[in-house]
Amino acid sequence: DGKWQLRLESTETILVMSLLDSPTGHLTNLSTAPGRLPYADEFPDSPLTHIRDDNALVMSASEDLTRNNPSSGFYSRAFYEWFTDDFDFLLLLSNVNSIDETELEYAGRHQPVMNDTRGIDRQRFFNNLFGSSGKLRSVIHFPFNFALLHGPTLHELLHAWSNYAVATAVRGHWGFSSAYGQLGGFRRAGLVVHGNGRYSAGVFGTFANDGTSPLTAPSNCTSQALSHRVRSRTFGWPPTASGSLRTVGT
Repeated sequence: DGKWQLRLESTETILVMSLLDSPTGHLTNLSTAPGRLPYADEFPDSPLTHIRDDNALVMSASEDLTRNNPSSGFYSRAFYEWFTDDFDFLLLLSNVNSIDETELEYAGRHQPVMNDTRGIDRQRFFNNLFGSSGKLRSVIHFPFNFALLHGPTLHELLHAWSNYAVATAVRGHWGFSSAYGQLGGFRRAGLVVHGNGRYSAGVFGTFANDGTSPLTAPSNCTSQALSHRVRSRTFGWPPTASGSLRTVGT
């Protein structure tokens, strides 16, 4: 009648999971109680040290993460040795209170792991080098600890979906377009046509705007809802020069 029983005996703790093999070849954990494994309160022989306030996992690092690429998979694989595959994003924040921005190489780095979203001009893919079985979308690193409140957290999260559909002056962002939001672009309402191919649109960024302020730009919502592609017009004045950014802190 299709029923069967499996009997196991062990002198050590046995962890049982209910797994579903998806049509794309990914394994999904159907077990209840997502999050940490039953014994994940201490982490011997691991860069993981402890859980703070039951909502932040503390990891030790003796290297400059911005120079040694925390998105390589080492830290995420260490995470999945102790936690179940129930997370869309892993956000790594270096515990640094202040940074010399002139030496900062990046404010946030987005490492894609999986895409299963159609209609955004991006192929479906999955990288199994990060410890996930198919749930994890991205690993994101911020070289300072105030990124969660002040940005660019929303900016980096949006890179899971946009901008891959519209070519702009700044690849992966909204550039000189009217798709004002976390990934740059100007407000269409502020556009002034001066004639002879000259325009102005107030203060805006070609790759970011105002930290965490633009929460619900139509372009950002469209990228996630995928109801249609963002219609965007690119204007041909040169981008404002900006200094190169380098890093400090771990």
